[in-house]
Amino acid sequence: MCTHLHADHVGWNTRLIDGRWVPTFPHARYLFSRREYEHWDPHGDNADAYGQANVFQDSVLPCMEAGLVTFVEEGHGVDDQLTIEGAQGHTIANTIIRASSGGMTGLFTGDCMHSPLQIAYPHINSMACELPEQARATRLRILEEAADGGHLLLPAHFPPPHVCRIRRSGEAFQYLPYQW
Repeated sequence: MCTHLHADHVGWNTRLIDGRWVPTFPHARYLFSRREYEHWDPHGDNADAYGQANVFQDSVLPCMEAGLVTFVEEGHGVDDQLTIEGAQGHTIANTIIRASSGGMTGLFTGDCMHSPLQIAYPHINSMACELPEQARATRLRILEEAADGGHLLLPAHFPPPHVCRIRRSGEAFQYLPYQW
């Protein structure tokens, strides 16, 4: 599952073999948000934003051409433990992945947060947030749920240990690196 289709989240989808981009995992299913896919389609208005045209050509289309893509909508259940949920803001159809097992929940948040700094200051966006106000609202919603529910948070770009818990701290939140 790709939480969104920016270069740093799809680059692993393919590899260059004999001058041709091919799926890295030829027996896997690649789950993409249909809306995200349509947003970045090289024939659309957004293809050149953030260098996406080349990324789409080498890291997304080869998976489509190989017949390995399944388009999913918000709320898609991979199974009874994995759910794909809408988390718009960073991109128009950004998603998170909710994993539940053994009474615990982990939220794989992709780029809803890029730095632990955004936990203490949730109003700060990255320069790549397409919908800044929505990105802030989504981040706040995720942080509130993680703090109130005791969920593990697994953002894509956080430093080791890459997993944390969240605690409320006044109007903001506190980052607690997960202890194994």
